[in-house]
Amino acid sequence: VHADDFIKDLDLFHNPDIKEMQCKILYVYGKNNTDPSYCQGMNYLAAFILNLVKDEEEAFYIFISFY
Repeated sequence: VHADDFIKDLDLFHNPDIKEMQCKILYVYGKNNTDPSYCQGMNYLAAFILNLVKDEEEAFYIFISFY
């Protein structure tokens, strides 16, 4: 099993609530950080954080602490 296939099959990537919050987090991060505004893999990190904390604001602050 390839790791990318395993990750894409996780339920958290198909949950519409998580996907919506994930998009908001990545959008706000990108608007406020131009270097880099987005890089490959940020969506995975945001989704995993949201799956753990379930709170958009808390997840955002955890997310930005990695960058």
